[in-house]
Amino acid sequence: MKAFGSWAVKTRRVQDNPFRFLAKINNEVDVRHERRPLTNEEFSRLIGAATMGKPFRKLAGPDRAALYFTAAATGIRASELASLTRASFDLNGDPPTVTVAAAYSKHRREDVVPLHAELIAYLVPWFDGKPLDAPLWPGKWAMNNEAGDLIRRDLANARTTWIGEASNDRERDDRTASDFLTYRDSAGRVADFHSLRHRFITELVKAGVHPKDAKELARHSTITLTMDRYAHVGLRDTAAALSKLKLGSPTTSPESIGLRATGTDGAASLPPSLPPSLPPARGESWGKSRKYEKTTDLPAVAGKIGAKLENKAFVGEKVSSTELHPTGVEPVTFGFVDRCSIQLSYECMWK
Repeated sequence: MKAFGSWAVKTRRVQDNPFRFLAKINNEVDVRHERRPLTNEEFSRLIGAATMGKPFRKLAGPDRAALYFTAAATGIRASELASLTRASFDLNGDPPTVTVAAAYSKHRREDVVPLHAELIAYLVPWFDGKPLDAPLWPGKWAMNNEAGDLIRRDLANARTTWIGEASNDRERDDRTASDFLTYRDSAGRVADFHSLRHRFITELVKAGVHPKDAKELARHSTITLTMDRYAHVGLRDTAAALSKLKLGSPTTSPESIGLRATGTDGAASLPPSLPPSLPPARGESWGKSRKYEKTTDLPAVAGKIGAKLENKAFVGEKVSSTELHPTGVEPVTFGFVDRCSIQLSYECMWK
């Protein structure tokens, strides 16, 4: 209604849009059709049931299986799949792709979608005998949400077979009470044809695909739509993601770490290496009041510090900052030594 009012203003049929103040319904609050992605085992059994199933909506069982597999491996929508022919697929390309013509794309643009190697291996034998320019999945199965009837029927057949495989009555009762392979689960979520697209995007996220790449593969306008609406992540998924975090186990007590950090544990903490070049201290230049010498021999540095302390400091002599402060160590404090600031600690060097 708001778009209609804007069109009427733009075409000068009215002077003002009477619907501009109408508020949109919050889809998050009033969810009418929440989908769930099929698990790997559910999807495998769906493909098996479709392959062995009878023709439905003018589609043979193997054709429906190829349809489900293509939808779940590419994320292509039902109306887009209905337009595909063998000529739409370039299996020898680098990479192999399938092209959705702009006339059938939801965004009215030509979409080129890469193909997974497993899908290619599945489609090659299925393509045998298929006309080059005829629709691979002909008929009106994609109209008026009739695609949902396809998957509902095959899910029911797969569930019946699964329940029949129970070894005893108790296991059969447990399977009957479960949500496995149900079209609508106990939470009200449905596994319709469009849920195959949800499965595609969810598996991308679970596989650790970068969100930007997932957005492009889903052909969404915003990454928010990809992550918030189509990526279904459960508690097990978040727990598995958390287990990948490397926290780092402490090997020493916090007290000893604190002692080393302050230099009060009896040994000066030295960096693993020194910078390749050092500027002179503030107000000085190279070769004037001090002689600077670059070094990366840290044991020798530590030994020089200890020797000067032993020979000078403990007999009352004052040790200069140039003799005591190694680069990168801030501060080395012994109470009677000149101190360098954070800035100067990277500038001071001893002979």
